[in-house]
Amino acid sequence: MKNHSLIRLPFLLLPLLNACTKEDFPYPKAYPVVITDELLEMDESGVTFYGELFTVGTQPIQSYGFLWSGSDATEQRISVTGNLAEGKFSHRLATYLPAGVNYTYRAFVETADQLVMGNIRQFISVGNAVPRILSFTPASGTDGTLVTLTAINLSTDPEQNLIYVQGELVKVISSTENTLIFEMPVTNYHGAAEIALQIGLTGQAGAIRVLAPEKFMVLGPQIDNISRIDAFPGEEITIRGKHFSAYGTDVYVRIGGEAAGTVALSDEELTIIVPSVEYSLLADFAGELELFTAQKSAVYRETFTIKRSWEGRSEVPVAGAWAHNGFTYGGKGYVLDPVAQRMYDYDPLSDQWTTLGAIPEGIHYGRNLSFVYNQKLIVLEGTDLTGTSGQVWEYDLTSGQWQEGTVMPFSFQYATGVMWGNRFYVITGWGEVWTYRPDDRTFIRKQDVPAKFAYAGSAFEQDGEFLLVDDQATWRYFPDLDTWTFLHPNRVILNSSEFLGFSHGGTNYLLQSGRYLYKYLHARREWRPVSSFPGCGAYNYSDRVAFTFNDQAYLAEFHNPDDPCVSGLYKFQP
Repeated sequence: MKNHSLIRLPFLLLPLLNACTKEDFPYPKAYPVVITDELLEMDESGVTFYGELFTVGTQPIQSYGFLWSGSDATEQRISVTGNLAEGKFSHRLATYLPAGVNYTYRAFVETADQLVMGNIRQFISVGNAVPRILSFTPASGTDGTLVTLTAINLSTDPEQNLIYVQGELVKVISSTENTLIFEMPVTNYHGAAEIALQIGLTGQAGAIRVLAPEKFMVLGPQIDNISRIDAFPGEEITIRGKHFSAYGTDVYVRIGGEAAGTVALSDEELTIIVPSVEYSLLADFAGELELFTAQKSAVYRETFTIKRSWEGRSEVPVAGAWAHNGFTYGGKGYVLDPVAQRMYDYDPLSDQWTTLGAIPEGIHYGRNLSFVYNQKLIVLEGTDLTGTSGQVWEYDLTSGQWQEGTVMPFSFQYATGVMWGNRFYVITGWGEVWTYRPDDRTFIRKQDVPAKFAYAGSAFEQDGEFLLVDDQATWRYFPDLDTWTFLHPNRVILNSSEFLGFSHGGTNYLLQSGRYLYKYLHARREWRPVSSFPGCGAYNYSDRVAFTFNDQAYLAEFHNPDDPCVSGLYKFQP
C-alpha cells in the first residue's frame, strides 16, 4: 500500500488519496497521479530524486520533476526532461548540501489545468564535495568589469552563491549551474585581488568559502620611472608607467601634496608641470610624487625634490617705494631712485651694493622708461605728479656724465618698451606707439595698439617676434607693416594691477601684481605659472625692478622706511 498527496495549484486542492493501488480506482481520472519514491543514491557528489506516475490520466502532461527545500522551507523547482513512456523519472541534484541538514522533496506533474504533487519525503544530507573554482575570465580589468567564474558544486539556490573580492561582498549579476557572473567593485585598490566563492550565507550552518587558484589583476596606475627626480617649479617632467588613463582622462599628480599641472596624457605616459610651493620658495621641497585616477593612486618609489626658485641676497640700500628703474651693464645691475635722486649698482660676485652719484633733478618723481644703447643709458621721463610732460635724458656709462636730451612729443603715466633694431619702441598705457631713434634723437608716431592698460603692460621680443602682453591678451606687432595682431587671451593673468617683465635665457617672464611669476611659452602661445615672488610687496605698497646678467636674473623690491617689510634682493633660478 502506498500513501501520497495529490494537489492541484492554483485552481483547486485535490483530496488526499490514501490506501489505494492502481486497481482501486473504479473509473479513469482526468488528472495524473504521481508518487515520490525513496531516495536511493546519496553521496558527496549529490543526491538522486526518483518519481513515478501512479496513473497517467486523460489530460496531457506538460512538465514534471521535483520540488525540494532545506531548513528555510523555501521550495525550489527542478524540471526534468525525457520520455515518460515507462512512467518513471529521476534527477541528480549535484549541488552543495551541508552535512547534517534536514531536507524534504516531492515529485510533481503539471497539466494545463493542474499541478499535481506527490507525497513528501525527507533525508539528512551527508555533506557534499567542497565547491571548487575552476577558472574565471577575464583575468584582469578595471573596476566595473564583468567576470565569469566557472565552478563545481555550486548551490542551485542563486542566493546561496556569494562572491567576495579582497574580502568584500560583490554583486552577482547572473548564474547558471556551473557559472557565476559578477561585477568588479569600485574601490581604491589595484593589483592582484583575491577572489573567493562562498556557498551559504555568512553565519549559516554549513556555509563554506573557497579561494580561486589565481588572483584577478585589478588595473590601476603604475609608475615605472620619471624623467628626473628633481626640477624647478614650472619645468616639465615625464612620468612613464601603465594604466594612467584606464579610468578616463581625469588624471592628476601631487608632489608633497602640491598639485601639478598636466601637459599631456596617454595610458603609459604623463607630462606634468612641477608646482611652486608657496611656503618653500627659498628652500628645496621634498615630497612624494603621487598620481591619482578615479579612486586609485600610485606613489613613485623615490622622493621628488622641487628645487628652490629663489635665493635671498643682500639688503637693498634704497629707501622709498616709487618709480624705480633697473638696467644691466658691464656685469652689474643698476637702480635709479628718483625719490632720493641717486643711482646704485649691484655686483653679483661680491653681493654688494654701491651708491653712485646723483641723478639730475629733472628726472621726475614719476614712472620713467629706460634702456641701454651704445654704452648710454637712455631715460624717457613719464608724467610727474603735477602732470608735467617729460623729456629724454642720456647717461654716458663710461664717463658717468648726464646730458639733457630732446623734449618728448607725447606723455605717459605708464609705458613699456622694447629695442627693435636701432629704434626703441614705446607703448603707452593709452595705446599710443612711438619709436625713438637714439642716433638722431627723433620720435615717430606709429599705429596705436588696440590694447589700453594702466600699469599692467609689458613689451618684449622672443624668437624674432615683437610681442605685447596686457592683463587681458597677448598681441604681436609687425614693425615693417606697422600693424597689430591679436594672438590669444591671457587666461591665467587676468585683472592684474601691475606687470614687471624681464628676459632671461631666451625666455620672457612676467611678475604679476608683485606676487605671481609667469613665463611665456612661445611655441604654445601661453603664459605658464612658474613661481611666486618671496618678497612681501604683494601685501604692502612697494616697487620692484629686474635685471639679468651672467645667465642669472635678479629682482629687487623697495619699501618705504616705515614699512614693516624690508627692501630686498632675490636671485631667480628658473
